[in-house]
Amino acid sequence: MLKAWISDDDANGYLLNSMASSFSEKGGVFEKYNIELDRTHGLPKDISNSKLAIIAAHGGVSYTNSNFSTISDEGNLRVHYLDFAERIQNCTVVILFVCNSGRFDTHPEYSTTISLQKELLNKGCSAVIASPWPLKGFMTFKWLPEFMKSWVDEKKQLQEAVFDANTYIQNYYNDPSDSLALTIYGNPFLQY
Repeated sequence: MLKAWISDDDANGYLLNSMASSFSEKGGVFEKYNIELDRTHGLPKDISNSKLAIIAAHGGVSYTNSNFSTISDEGNLRVHYLDFAERIQNCTVVILFVCNSGRFDTHPEYSTTISLQKELLNKGCSAVIASPWPLKGFMTFKWLPEFMKSWVDEKKQLQEAVFDANTYIQNYYNDPSDSLALTIYGNPFLQY
């Protein structure tokens, strides 16, 4: 099953609703690939164990230590990334359209790193696609359909599909931080 979560609480912004509208429009990527969209303005309800889980939200960095720490919507939802990861377990592929969600931060007490994508891999997800820096949300409108075409329609490996989508959006964005934003963590050889 292919699933997505984009909160519908838009009290303080419009980007996430714009993403949901664009992806859900007639003939859009969600309809074309039969992706079930959860618009709950709380934690995702039933996204674990999916073949593909697409998450669109905002990522927050802690003011005290500059580590990635929270997932939020454009309303009142603000949760620690560990609590969020509990809701997304055992997915084959997770796409995080979440700023900074692909970064690794140094653990404050141990000789290791902490990160959302590492936590998702520990929770049984096979691969996570995320950006280690702030992500321009509007690039996702072009990135996701190209990724799905390459991975689902053309049956390419995950690494090839991400490469194709990153290359495709270079036609629209000159800044490499936009066009090379999404990176694979975990198994790059997965095929649909």
